[in-house]
Amino acid sequence: MKKLLVMVLMLIIGLVGCSKTEEPPVQLELIEVVIQTKPDIINPQDEVEISATVTQGEGFVNDADSVTFEIKKMGEEESEEVEGKLKGDGVYFINKTFAEAGVYAVTAHVTARGLHTMPTEDITVGSADVQQESESVMNNDSNESMDMKDEDSHENMESESSEHEEANHGEGLKIHFMSMDNVKLNTEVALIAHLQVDNSSLSKAEVQFEVWQDGQEKHDYIDAIEGNAGEYKVLKTFEKIGEYNVTVHMKKDELHDHIEETIQVIE
Repeated sequence: MKKLLVMVLMLIIGLVGCSKTEEPPVQLELIEVVIQTKPDIINPQDEVEISATVTQGEGFVNDADSVTFEIKKMGEEESEEVEGKLKGDGVYFINKTFAEAGVYAVTAHVTARGLHTMPTEDITVGSADVQQESESVMNNDSNESMDMKDEDSHENMESESSEHEEANHGEGLKIHFMSMDNVKLNTEVALIAHLQVDNSSLSKAEVQFEVWQDGQEKHDYIDAIEGNAGEYKVLKTFEKIGEYNVTVHMKKDELHDHIEETIQVIE
């Protein structure tokens, strides 16, 4: 009888122990942003509403930390940044009047719930021929720049080498690491970086995340996987508290560059 009771108790203890399984790691669901304009056809001097609809999963994001619209005309260096206002149902907007016809790149810089994304859309102000004219100007500028480099190369080979190295680092290349608030210890999180060239998403690049703490000899190198166009992600679990260094390395054809960021891990 005693042996039977002992066996029953051991069986109950075993079942209780098995029921205490660890909770699955929490993965951050990505935020999605859709840029739109009203009206669809835009003429110079007309007031235009530029909006960004921000969602996460099936829900609207009405608590974004910031939504900033960056506007840059094709062929120009300077850009304008305007803070968006919440309308409701995840829609953030600005009102903008374009003084001149042309093609404009609109980038929505969105920071929300510990994540960041920056999609870009091109909008045309004026007639349909404006886009072709703007692209023609860009191509002419590019050809003139190439001619100048060719002339310089005949005069000074060392100067050409320096210019080639600078081109390798990608004029117009942007690497943006999605900033994160304090990361929980022993919780799997997504590290995400966006790549753009001349305000267009850069796909099919080789991207690697290097992660380490100061004083740590061994660095973790993790190959990223591309999800949406120009969006590269790795999953990482941090097993020690403290500050971590994160370097995002990218390479595609003649382009190669990197950025350095930090992450704070807490209990």
